[in-house]
Amino acid sequence: MPTKAGIMPADPMDLASFLDEYAGAPGYDLEYTDGDTERSVLCHSIAIGDEPRVDSTLQCTPIDPAAAKFSVEFENIQLLSVVEPPPEAFISDFDSLAEKATALRRLSNVHPGAIDVSSLLGILDRADGPPSRDEDALKALRRVAAARPEDCTPAIPILQTLLTLDETPGEPDVLFTLARIGTTDAEAIAPVSDDIRPCLNAEPTPARMAAARCMAIIAEENPEDVVEAISELAWIIENDAEAECRKQAVYALSRVTREFPEAAKSHAETFKAVVLDDGAVDAVRLNATAALGRIVSEDPTVGIDMVDELVGLFDADNRKLRNNAIGLIADVATVHTDVVEPYVDDIAPLLETDDTFTRINASGALSRVAEDFPAAVDPLTPALIELLNDTDPQARQNACWGLGYLNAEDATASLEECASQDDDQDVRSRASWALSQIRQ
Repeated sequence: MPTKAGIMPADPMDLASFLDEYAGAPGYDLEYTDGDTERSVLCHSIAIGDEPRVDSTLQCTPIDPAAAKFSVEFENIQLLSVVEPPPEAFISDFDSLAEKATALRRLSNVHPGAIDVSSLLGILDRADGPPSRDEDALKALRRVAAARPEDCTPAIPILQTLLTLDETPGEPDVLFTLARIGTTDAEAIAPVSDDIRPCLNAEPTPARMAAARCMAIIAEENPEDVVEAISELAWIIENDAEAECRKQAVYALSRVTREFPEAAKSHAETFKAVVLDDGAVDAVRLNATAALGRIVSEDPTVGIDMVDELVGLFDADNRKLRNNAIGLIADVATVHTDVVEPYVDDIAPLLETDDTFTRINASGALSRVAEDFPAAVDPLTPALIELLNDTDPQARQNACWGLGYLNAEDATASLEECASQDDDQDVRSRASWALSQIRQ
């Protein structure tokens, strides 16, 4: 057997340090004396007391689940080695399915590729037996799914059935297995969404996090299957202290809003709280701003009370966060220019930022305000004229809109050049429109 490390312990403390260093090893080969007989046993786990003493006893669990646990006095230990047992070492003639489940769980920890998924399904498909048997089988299945998710798709019906039980054995393992399968075939786990949904309120947190992960995976390609879970996902965002769980919930809802922004509108304040949370990682805040942006784009009224706080993100280190913030404000300005007008001076510096999307959104917001409040935007005429030379055609279009609404006579020459020479047809059209406004 491949050996990673070994020790001939000098004293119990020496042995205890070795066991701490290699806790959770795939297997241990223990050589010891039993009277006049030398023995070697392959063990799954080995433990020594919390306070090792000269008379300490080693507690040993053989790797064969049919073999009984045993103990060895320290003075009889000759050699302890950390090894990687071959697959056949875990297999024996089992007296029960419980022993088989235990063996497969231990095997999965070392050789997940050696397990036939059907052998686990044969255990899980039996209603008779202790919960511990199913829990062992589910732990093994989870490890197999981590290594070979495509081979575990046949397990989905059984996993779905387990979720419908009053008490699901190994609930976190069921959900994590579904999530892992979903990473390669999200379509396959989408039909299970209704049964996953109650787990979003589950305790302990690992089950809830796994359920949120499943929903995020499903929402990637099948957002319609997650719409009914919007309230539960919003609850996680508002109440779950586990960062990873909130991350998955925010992402799931962000994907849902791509097709169903109206369905999440009642939770706009939840997204705003995440956006403004300096303690949240940027990826989570960006997903929240994206979701909020889709909601506000659908109904700009939702963003009316948020503008003042969103302006505070103009100084954010993350340029995408800045861009999303001004994008939200630009959406509000499509209908409520009066709400955005007081912030013209805050938006103005964004016209000169090196981020293209930020310039586009800033110029879009200002051009809309210029239509209803030209006096507020008029001091920015030189900046808008300069924007006619922007590398992005959308930014140039927005500049044309703004200059037209401002009746900016100083921009006539630049607009004439755009109207005749710009590479983009839409820019030429907008420039011509702006000139017509100025010449009225």
